[in-house]
Amino acid sequence: MLLSIGMMVKNEEKYLDKCLSAIVPVINNLDSELIIVDTGSTDKTVEIAKKYTDKVYFHKWNNNFSEIRNVVLSYCIGDWFFYVDGDEILEECESLINFFKSQEYKNYDSAAIYIKNISDLNDETNYSIFSALRLFKKDNDFKFVNAVHNQPLYKEPIKILSTKCKHYGYISSDKELMERKYKRTATILKDELKKNPENVYYLNQLSVSYGMHKEYNKAVRCIQKAYDCIVKKNEDIKKYMYVYTQLCLSYFSIQDYLRVEKYAKEALNYDDGLIDMYYCLGISSMILKKNKQAIFSLEKYLELYKKYYTSDKDISVIDYTLGRVNEVYYSLYLLNMRLKDYGSAKEYLLSISDDKHSIPQNIVKLCIIAKKYNLMKDYEKELFIKQKNEDIKELYIALEKEKLKMVFEKTNKFTEMFSQGNTSYNLLNTIRLSYENDKNIDLDLINAFLEKIDISREPFYFGDLIYYMIYGKDDISTKLGKLSFGKINEFLEFLTKKYDDFSECVYKYILEFGYKDDFYSVKINKELCRYLILLDKLEKHNLEYIYNCYIGIGIKYIESVYSNFVIENEYWTETRTEEESFFVYMRKAWQYKSIDDENYIKYLRMALDIYPYMKNLIDYLLNKEKENVLGINNDFEDDKVKVKSTIKALIENNKFDEADKIIQEYEEIVRNDMEIVFLKSEIALKKLKNPSTVYKM
Repeated sequence: MLLSIGMMVKNEEKYLDKCLSAIVPVINNLDSELIIVDTGSTDKTVEIAKKYTDKVYFHKWNNNFSEIRNVVLSYCIGDWFFYVDGDEILEECESLINFFKSQEYKNYDSAAIYIKNISDLNDETNYSIFSALRLFKKDNDFKFVNAVHNQPLYKEPIKILSTKCKHYGYISSDKELMERKYKRTATILKDELKKNPENVYYLNQLSVSYGMHKEYNKAVRCIQKAYDCIVKKNEDIKKYMYVYTQLCLSYFSIQDYLRVEKYAKEALNYDDGLIDMYYCLGISSMILKKNKQAIFSLEKYLELYKKYYTSDKDISVIDYTLGRVNEVYYSLYLLNMRLKDYGSAKEYLLSISDDKHSIPQNIVKLCIIAKKYNLMKDYEKELFIKQKNEDIKELYIALEKEKLKMVFEKTNKFTEMFSQGNTSYNLLNTIRLSYENDKNIDLDLINAFLEKIDISREPFYFGDLIYYMIYGKDDISTKLGKLSFGKINEFLEFLTKKYDDFSECVYKYILEFGYKDDFYSVKINKELCRYLILLDKLEKHNLEYIYNCYIGIGIKYIESVYSNFVIENEYWTETRTEEESFFVYMRKAWQYKSIDDENYIKYLRMALDIYPYMKNLIDYLLNKEKENVLGINNDFEDDKVKVKSTIKALIENNKFDEADKIIQEYEEIVRNDMEIVFLKSEIALKKLKNPSTVYKM
């Protein structure tokens, strides 16, 4: 038999079916067998295994990987041995099959495939990769050694195949799995290190385990010890290049970028083909503001990345950063922006192939900083050709957000630039131009435009249409009344940021249309009044008018939406929002107004408690009530001050009889005024001290 495929498994039901299914093409195309040794599964592992082979055996787990791997080997009768684990899935096996079918295998004693360790199921670009020996010519000397991270005693020459295999054994989000594997692996490694404390390989693997367990300081101490052991024994460091990788990644994790820089440079002096070293050196240099060194290192990373699968590899080294190529492109974009090389920055930015780095948003920033505005139009054209509609939308949104930070003269350039064309954004900018250039508003054009588009699906900046209609005193309720409150508020929030005169325009609109009783008018006007109150930019008497409009409109709204049963019984928990609960209480308060002062004030306070954003409104109403209860007005308050000043002047001049007379008249109007009580006491004291003044005329 040509090939034996051997596996040791335990509780692998999660991935085993996919694993074995991916091996089937190998079995079907080669003279081969599948051997599976189970070490104590309690799930459906054995059941799944038997679907693919009848050569399933059972051995008790003894905490030693190599011994069990050798047990598997003992059942195999093929001339060559190939092994995979139950949580590994071949991405393709064509090169593996061709290795044998082409007779190429006769020129080699071992072969390696690429293992991609996936660490995040939601992001499979987050992986480490290495070329792992998995195929061996089986002779009497071949076996596995080491209790953990078992190593095959392979022979050269070695062929590196292009076959890739995804490994799902270290998913960081699977806390239970990671904890179980950490405890198992770390325990075995610590036991082995008790026997041989300076074993570099075990120290390295324990550092890796600590790092995966997020014990970064322990990881650093462990790998530093491994490095120090190599130096102390004066061993050939080139045999331990994997130590440099772990050194740099460990120091990187504790943000010691100077040591990362030190060890990365040292490693590259021995081997300038280490892709992880260029990544670590590049990112560390970037953080240390060594921009040119960072650019050089990251560009070297890209050179190695592009020829990664066609170049020779040190099979002892795991590469952890191959999935970070887009991060490298983005870092080079940022570095070139720092150096004001905007052409290179754009080139690197457009090389990014994922959706994580907001390319449209960064294109906008680049074009604005570099003052190369036409680049945006060029990019837009590319997106249209590629039919990347979401990126086009993101481009416009990013531009509109940047425009909010600019003065009008700059924004007008962009309005004109993007007014050519037939998209909804082009047509919006055509309408904008008319307003921005001469304050002209074509309401017929706006209304015709709104009939063509679904504004509920348009981004926030289409709120400009609402502003133009409000500015032109066109009733917006029929066009916008069906929008969700969320969408209405998205538009209004944009308008409050963009237009300084927004409050005044809305106030005039409410004067014109605030009285309308149809539902959509009530819905829209309630929101407009709320914004005016929260913005608090109107003059006092205008704001007081809006207070009263808001209350009246809000009560109409809840009477339209909720049953009388809900409102009268104060079932505010059944309302949709805190604001609507507020109006349930305001309606009750209005029922008691001018009838029952105590209940009126109680419900005003209950309304405020549930919707504190209306504190100014409630304070206004409470102050008005206070004036009504006292039976006085602001003018009389001024009169009271004047009367008391007159009384004080009379007392100073010892004219007590005149002062007494004014006090008597005052107390017939205002009772229990403590300041008057004090003035009466002062008169009495002065009369006692100066009796003669009593008769003074």
